[in-house]
Amino acid sequence: MNSRNMNFFQLPKSVKIYKAREIKAVNLRKKKRAEHIDHYRNNLEKHQTSTIFDPNWIPEDLINHNELLISDINPSNKLCILIDISLNSSSSLSFSALTVIDKFLQKNINSNIQHHLFNEKILLKLKQNLKSQNNNLQLVTIKIFSYLIQILPTTKLDIKIINIFPVFIDLLKTTDSDIFTKILEIIYNYIINHSITDQQCIYFLNQLNDININILCIITNTQLLAWILKVLPYDQLNTDYRIIVFKYLPWIIDVNNEETVSQGIIALYKLSFFNDVKKECMFLSIKIMKFINYYKPRALINAIKVFQNVIEGGEELTQGLVDVGIVDKVIEIFETYTNDIIKKEACICLKLIIEKGNDMINIVVNKGCLSIKKMLMNSCPIVIIEGVKCLAGIYRGQCKEAILKITQNEMLYDLLKIACDLGEEKKLQIIFENLKDYCKYLKGILPTEEWDKIRLKFFNSENTKFLDYIENKDTGSKYYNYFQDFLDIIENEETKEPDLQIPEFFSFC
Repeated sequence: MNSRNMNFFQLPKSVKIYKAREIKAVNLRKKKRAEHIDHYRNNLEKHQTSTIFDPNWIPEDLINHNELLISDINPSNKLCILIDISLNSSSSLSFSALTVIDKFLQKNINSNIQHHLFNEKILLKLKQNLKSQNNNLQLVTIKIFSYLIQILPTTKLDIKIINIFPVFIDLLKTTDSDIFTKILEIIYNYIINHSITDQQCIYFLNQLNDININILCIITNTQLLAWILKVLPYDQLNTDYRIIVFKYLPWIIDVNNEETVSQGIIALYKLSFFNDVKKECMFLSIKIMKFINYYKPRALINAIKVFQNVIEGGEELTQGLVDVGIVDKVIEIFETYTNDIIKKEACICLKLIIEKGNDMINIVVNKGCLSIKKMLMNSCPIVIIEGVKCLAGIYRGQCKEAILKITQNEMLYDLLKIACDLGEEKKLQIIFENLKDYCKYLKGILPTEEWDKIRLKFFNSENTKFLDYIENKDTGSKYYNYFQDFLDIIENEETKEPDLQIPEFFSFC
């Protein structure tokens, strides 16, 4: 047979190429699989060596049941045996096995050796223990779930598939104080690790509403409840359910424990964004004002932010806070604390009060005029600019008495000095807009002699230095137009330079 006929039985060239590529791909997959297995084995060995399993955890009844628990087999296998015993034995043996599992998880919370052992089927069987009449069995199972809730988010298994959250909520009815405390802890961990739906949140609040408040007054339970209220999804709730929280916040904020109070204030801060409960927030704000000087900086900042949100709720709520002395309290905070963030939030609070009309402007200026001046003279830019915004709010109110008081305390000249220190264009624009507005207003209401005294002071040796500095800055900036408008107002008409105009050309035609 000639070579030409032999070619009839040979594969086409394209098929040979595909075959070669297939073999190459298969070999590559084999190599990758081998590397993956080696990597898994190395990780497993590493975790086996770092995993703690103390033989002393094993009680005699478990040893008699299965001696492998005290043998040299690896911890993962021992955990498998314990899980099997806990799910398929008498209640006493089950309790013993679960107790050891609890100790194991507690010691190895950061190890991932146990992740793959708790599958959906095992979790469902463990869930049944939560409905047991045996309090000890319930408690140890709750402890195990408490660890698993923190571990499982890092795995592919989602604990939500076993719908366990409602079971935890039902356990709030328990009369066992240890179980109740552990359930509060597990509810908090569940919410932060897995989040909850609006229906689950409503179910929790309904159950909470029926609980004897005495059991919540235990300091540990109060603290845990504060943590839970801090992380509830209030945006998913309607007014009726947000109101329930105010049954507990007053005594959470009043408790003699800094951490608990701090969490309660965060919860209140989150609620203060909702208009339907701002009135309740106002009443709690009044309570907060009595103890605010004892708060740590973080809690203090959140408390002031609560005041701000309540004030933004309208004139009636603002008046309620002003009537009990919020202006004095905020000024005291500004004067007392050196923390720039605290000072800034205090300034914002005063600015928001100023925005509520002339009566509020007069109260703030009469009580805190010197404090506003200190805001302008502060070394921190974020405090300074809030002081400038306070001045802007006072001007917008067109309150003559307040504007004159600001002028008498020489704050307009302070603004000029600030402009030299602040380089940010947006801030400079606010400053010169203020200067322009104030000077225009004063020029319009004051006799010429009084206005001359004010405007001429802008041209003394110190202020002229500031004016020259600003004049020589970038004229292309937006703030420069406000600066020129300000100069046009304070310069005497006789001393102004005439505008350069295009000369007229006469036509002799």
